[in-house]
Amino acid sequence: MATGFGAAVMVWASIMLVADLVHHAQVGNQTPLLLGLAHLPILLALVMADLPGAEQESKVTKCCFCLRSNFVRGLLSIYLGFSTIPRAFKFPAAEFDNALEQLRGFGSLWQAIMVLLFLSGVLQVSLSLMRGLASCCCRGQKADAKK
Repeated sequence: MATGFGAAVMVWASIMLVADLVHHAQVGNQTPLLLGLAHLPILLALVMADLPGAEQESKVTKCCFCLRSNFVRGLLSIYLGFSTIPRAFKFPAAEFDNALEQLRGFGSLWQAIMVLLFLSGVLQVSLSLMRGLASCCCRGQKADAKK
C-alpha cells in the first residue's frame, strides 16, 4: 500500500477530530472531548509512521516499536474506523455539525473518512498477512531445494 494514501487519510481524520474537539470544548461536553483527546495521539503517530520517507518513520518507530509493523498499523486503522461510526452516522450523542461540516460539500466527510480508514486498515492487514505467507512458502521451497 502506498504510504502516502494512509497518511492522507490519517491527516483528514485528524483535522476532522480537531474540529470536533473545538466544538466539544465550546459547548462544554467533557466526555467526548476526553475521548477525542485520547484518539488524537494515535492518529498523529499513524500520520508520522505513514509519511513517505524513512527519516520520519524511523523517528516515530524508535519511540513506538509496534508501529514498524504494517499489521499493527492496519489494526489501528480499523479500530479508528470503528471509533468513527457514531460520528459518521450521527448517533444521537454525536448529532452536530462541526465547522468543517458546515461548509458546502463537506457534510459527508466523516462517512468518507470512516470508509477510507476501514479500507486502508484491511488492505494493510491483508498485505502483511500475504507477505508473511509468501515468505513462509519461499522458505519451505528453499529448504526443499537444499535436500
